[in-house]
Amino acid sequence: MSEDLHDFKSVKLPAPARRSGGMKVSWYLYEDLLDAQLASVAAVFNAHYRMQEGFDAGYLTPGSITKIDAKNRWEKPEYEGFYEVVIL
Repeated sequence: MSEDLHDFKSVKLPAPARRSGGMKVSWYLYEDLLDAQLASVAAVFNAHYRMQEGFDAGYLTPGSITKIDAKNRWEKPEYEGFYEVVIL
């Protein structure tokens, strides 16, 4: 294989149902838990390289998954039960 795996610095994430961004991180919403878990693994992998480039996630943890409870958060009710993944 001609590719050097050490030069590989990004894993493609599954397409989210919704995304939003902040100053340091983004949040991707997934309807399916498996997609959220795949995105989580990719987010952790990608964050490793982003942090080496000087980026930081503040107090958030890239790859963390939270199930949306729209009654207690800002999300619209149609996102109830979706999974939110922190992306750096």
